[in-house]
Amino acid sequence: MLIAQYTASIKDSNMLDYTLFYKKNVRLQEGAIHIELQSRADMIRFDTAKRGLLTYIKEKTGNIYQAVPVLNEDTKTEENVYTPTDKFNKIAKEYEILHELKRRLGLETDYNI
Repeated sequence: MLIAQYTASIKDSNMLDYTLFYKKNVRLQEGAIHIELQSRADMIRFDTAKRGLLTYIKEKTGNIYQAVPVLNEDTKTEENVYTPTDKFNKIAKEYEILHELKRRLGLETDYNI
């Protein structure tokens, strides 16, 4: 596909754009190229990188397309963990046995250093 060719062509000269376009979910829909991005930072980078992509596609196909970034809402945003209780709760989500161990052993997660 053209996106993969474009990505390969800029690998040596523009690594920032290369990482933005490398292995992204891309689809053509109603004359627009929809590119699935993972974060708001990618959306900002995409605004500066899309000109090169669209120029490359126009040169190769002769067609004019519009690039539409699509933010993937399924990506998890990490919670900031500041307190020991927050750290414990984050780990306990993955390992539910920790709550039982905490209760049996009488452990406390609310401590100050």
